Amino acid sequence: MFGYFKYLGPLAAVLSLLATPIAAMRPGYKITPPSIPCIMYEVRAGDYCYKIATVNGISYRQFLAQNPGIDCTRLRIGQSVCLIPLTIPGDWGKVLYSDDTEGATANEDENSTDLKVAAQCEAYTVQPGDVCSQIAEDNNLSVNKLVELNQPVSSWKGCNSLQVGQKFKTMFSVYFAMLKSAVSYLVCGRQLPAWDLRLQMYSSGIRQYTRMLFPLTSDDYIDTIDFGKIHDTLQANQMPPSKVPPEIGLHLELQITVADISIDRDSIRGIGVTEKPLLSLIDSEQRDFQSSGKSRTIAYDLITPWSACEQVGIGLNTTTKAALEPSPLNPNERVILYLHGGSYVLGNPVAYREPVGYLAHYTLLRTFVIDYRLAPRHPFPAQLHDALIAFNFLIRQGFTPQNIILAGDSAGGHLCLDLMLLLRHGGSSLHRFAGLMLISPLPSLILSGDSLNSNGGYDYLVSLPMESPNMPLRLFYRPGAKYTSEYKQELKDPMLTPVNGSLADFPPTIIQCGAAELLLDDIRELYTKIKSDNPGTQIVFEEYPDMVHVFHRFLFRPESKQAYEALQEFAQTI
Repeated sequence: MFGYFKYLGPLAAVLSLLATPIAAMRPGYKITPPSIPCIMYEVRAGDYCYKIATVNGISYRQFLAQNPGIDCTRLRIGQSVCLIPLTIPGDWGKVLYSDDTEGATANEDENSTDLKVAAQCEAYTVQPGDVCSQIAEDNNLSVNKLVELNQPVSSWKGCNSLQVGQKFKTMFSVYFAMLKSAVSYLVCGRQLPAWDLRLQMYSSGIRQYTRMLFPLTSDDYIDTIDFGKIHDTLQANQMPPSKVPPEIGLHLELQITVADISIDRDSIRGIGVTEKPLLSLIDSEQRDFQSSGKSRTIAYDLITPWSACEQVGIGLNTTTKAALEPSPLNPNERVILYLHGGSYVLGNPVAYREPVGYLAHYTLLRTFVIDYRLAPRHPFPAQLHDALIAFNFLIRQGFTPQNIILAGDSAGGHLCLDLMLLLRHGGSSLHRFAGLMLISPLPSLILSGDSLNSNGGYDYLVSLPMESPNMPLRLFYRPGAKYTSEYKQELKDPMLTPVNGSLADFPPTIIQCGAAELLLDDIRELYTKIKSDNPGTQIVFEEYPDMVHVFHRFLFRPESKQAYEALQEFAQTI
C-alpha cells in the first residue's frame, strides 16, 4: 500500500550477511543460547566510549550497561562492544564475550568519524504537536543523538524552539527495524509459522516506514497543517515503478479525455454525503472545459497478457495494434477494470504493473488500471468520480457491464464497493458486472475489529487513530475538518462504510485477505454482509493463514501464487 517497496531491493546485502550463523558475524563474539542478540561494533582508531555511544544512537549509560566490566580508559583497536540489544520477549540471559586479545589503546582522535556503523541520515519534517522525545523514539534514537545530529543544521534552535515544517535529520530507522527483525528471526525463529526471513523483514520495515509517513498529531494543531505539503511529501515517497514481466505480456499507457465522457447527473441525486461534492466536481469540470476549451485527462494502463492474445486468436508474442486497442477484441471479450490500493493517498498504475500483470496473466484477461486522483489534494469523492468516468469510458468503447470484472486491492477495494453502490443507485443495470474481486479490501472508514490490535505486531499496516488529522482516512475524507460528532456521523454513510447499507444485487464476488492482517475482522464482517444480502449468488471468501495485507505483491511467496490461481478459477467459473 505505501512507498515502502523502494526499501526492499537494497536489503539483499543484509540478507546475505544475516544468512550466516550469528556466531560468525564478528570475530571475538559468540552467543551461548539463550542470550540477548546484539548489534556489535568493532573499536577503531580514535574511538572512545562516549563517542561510540552517541554516534550510534544510544546513551552513554546504556552503552555501559550493555558492556559490563568494560574499561573505557583502555579500549583496544579491534575490540568488540555491544551497541544495541535487540529486545525479544522472554528471558534470554546475557551476551557472553570471548576477547582475550591484548592490544594498544585506541588513539584519541577527536576528528575521526570513521565508524563502522554509519550515521546515515534522512529528513523528517516537524509536525504540529511534535516534541524531541517523540521524534527520537519514533526513529529509534536517543534524544542526545537527535540533538547531536542536528547541531550543524542552520535551522536548528534546540528542542525548545521546534517549528512546524522544520527539517530534522533522523537515522534510517526502517533499515534498523528490518535488521532487528532479521536477527530476531535467526535467534528466536519466525514470528508466524508460515513466514520466511524476507516476509518478516519486509513487514517490520514497512510498518516502521508507515509510522514515519504518517506521524501522529491532533486536531489542536489542525489549523497549522499544510495539507498541500503533506500531499507533495506523499507523492515524493510514491511506490516505485514496476514492469509487466516480458514473458507475461505487455502494456500501453493511454489516456481518457474526460470531456468525451457524459455522466447522468440525475443518477447521483439522493446518495447521501456523496451527492453534493460529486455533483460539484462534475459541474466544475464542465465549467473549466467551457472556459478553457481544454479537457482534463485520466491516464491508464492497458495490460495485455500473451494468454489473452491466444484466447482471442491474435497469436503468441504478437505486438499487433489490435492487442493494445481499448475496444473489444471480440463481441464477448471480458476485461478487468482494476482500481489500485494505497490508502487513497499513494499508488498509481506504474507501481502496479507487475502484480496486475500477473492477475491479467492468470485470468487470461486484458486489464485496465486507472490513475485516479489522490488525497489530500483531491479528497473524496474525486477518486469515485474518476472511477465512474473510467467505467463509462469502457461502456463507450463497446464493452458491456456483463463483460467487465471490477477488481481492486486495499483502498481500491473500497472504491470498487463505492462504484458498485453508485451505479446501483442510478437504477439501471449498469452495476451488474461479470464479477467483483476484492483483495484485502478496506471495508469501511470506521474500523473496529479486534484484529486492529491482535495483528498489530504482524501486519505492515499500522493502526493509526482517527483522532490524528494526517492519518490516511482523515486525509481522504474532508482533510482539515475536525473529528467532531458531526464528522463521525458522516463516516457512517454507506458510501463510506458500506456495511451500514444494503449490499444486495451484487455480482459473483471473491474476497481474499490474510489472517495476519490488520483489517481481518472488518473484512470478515464485510463478507458476512455481502453473503447475507445476496442469497444464491456465488460469494467466495478466502483467508490465507499467516499472510499480511495484500500479500499478493510478495511474489516470492507460494501463497501469492495460490491466490492468483484462485482468482483465475473464479474468473473462469463466473
